[in-house]
Amino acid sequence: INLTGMLQNGSNTITLTRSFTGDSATASLIEEKAVHESEGNRMKFGCEIEAVYLLGSFGVQHSGSPEKEPNDSVRVHGPFALVDVPERVSSGNLSTQGLPFFCGTLAIEQEIWIPERPGEDVRTVLELETLNATVTNVVVNGEAVGKFAWRPYRLDVTEYVPEGENIRLRLELTGSCRNLLGPHHHLDGELHMVGPDSFLGKKGWTDRRDAPESTWKDGYNMVSFGVEGEVLVLFNVLNEEAPDENLVRRQCG
Repeated sequence: INLTGMLQNGSNTITLTRSFTGDSATASLIEEKAVHESEGNRMKFGCEIEAVYLLGSFGVQHSGSPEKEPNDSVRVHGPFALVDVPERVSSGNLSTQGLPFFCGTLAIEQEIWIPERPGEDVRTVLELETLNATVTNVVVNGEAVGKFAWRPYRLDVTEYVPEGENIRLRLELTGSCRNLLGPHHHLDGELHMVGPDSFLGKKGWTDRRDAPESTWKDGYNMVSFGVEGEVLVLFNVLNEEAPDENLVRRQCG
């Protein structure tokens, strides 16, 4: 449903009206026959109504300060407000900088000065200390030069960067659907295993043995998304006999 022109400054209310009906006799029969769980769930009363998603080009502002939680995650609280898409962000978690429910690909850019290399056998290497994204496309001066998908976040960019000049570094970060879909309200924050009960606030087979029967916690748990730590441009002397030991490294940007 296109809501363009319908929203107003301040509070807005979206109301969906729908009748839910079912045949109790059929539901009882399915349970008696012990058919597959997914078949039975289709006929039962009290099934969860799916979430409503508001899509568009906007940021989301949460209330208060984010709380750090286990497994590199944070918890933010509402009420939430729609704001402009952030144009400037700091190095760190973008989930707490106006993009808590973001799902998709975004780009961050910065100019970096590249000094002259100290020798012909020296390579220029881009290195990210910590990267929280599913995959990241690296673009230097408008040209795609490689991708990051796992550690080490290190890429030889010698052929793409001029010496003694500024370059325009662009990182195109693609995130997962985790912060959009959840689970958001589990007391343990980001979970290593997720089951249906992880979304309902009650203990399930995927929870730790000593978890309480109610696992609900107010607020929305979000995993980190973005570039954390330093973005470095290094001079590396290549050792062909031991390529993993590029010993001479100097930070230059």
